[in-house]
Amino acid sequence: MNIQNEKIRNLIAWYRKFIPDYAHLPLILCFFTNLFAFTIPRIVNVPTVIDLSIAFDAKIPLIPATSYIYIGAFAYWALSYIAVSRRGRKLTWRIFWADAIGKLVAFICFMLIPCHIVQPETSEITGVGAWLLKLVYFFDEPNNLFPSIHCFVSWMCFRALIDKEVHGIPLYVKILSFVFTMLICISTLTTKQHVFADTFTGVILAEAGWILSKFIVKRVQES
Repeated sequence: MNIQNEKIRNLIAWYRKFIPDYAHLPLILCFFTNLFAFTIPRIVNVPTVIDLSIAFDAKIPLIPATSYIYIGAFAYWALSYIAVSRRGRKLTWRIFWADAIGKLVAFICFMLIPCHIVQPETSEITGVGAWLLKLVYFFDEPNNLFPSIHCFVSWMCFRALIDKEVHGIPLYVKILSFVFTMLICISTLTTKQHVFADTFTGVILAEAGWILSKFIVKRVQES
């Protein structure tokens, strides 16, 4: 029994070291703001009547194998947000506010600019990753598109890691973060989950959110 209790204590100690106590609330709130922004428009069932595709989008090939990158984004987001949160309470709350601002703007867009995308028939999808892309199409309805949350959160991860206030992140990690962020943005197009307008605005929204979050955190600290 003592050995088992010791293992539990060691596990709890490791967890608290991996995710600091002060980071629990803001990270949990990030999860729920994402859930809110995505779920409410689907519950309301806003009709998707706007098509933002351009000629460039039609030239982008469907590459089912990139669905692995598209799904892998979820692990990348979690690890990146935790990595930033380990750099201090201030940065943790900054990434929360940046995330919340972006998700609020995205929610408004989902409600007022309901876009749709024409996806290929699942019977036409073949090759490496075809089974996973079909699964994505099954669970992820072609709505809540503009801006792309995939691109927003991915760029947020990269932007936070390269901020001058974030110390102790090796250069190679920042480079890998940029590369994977770009691959995720590309995968949103090559899986036909988004069009270029969605991807571009997702990145811009992340930049805007990160900049605004600095002023919010400063104002909160001064109050």
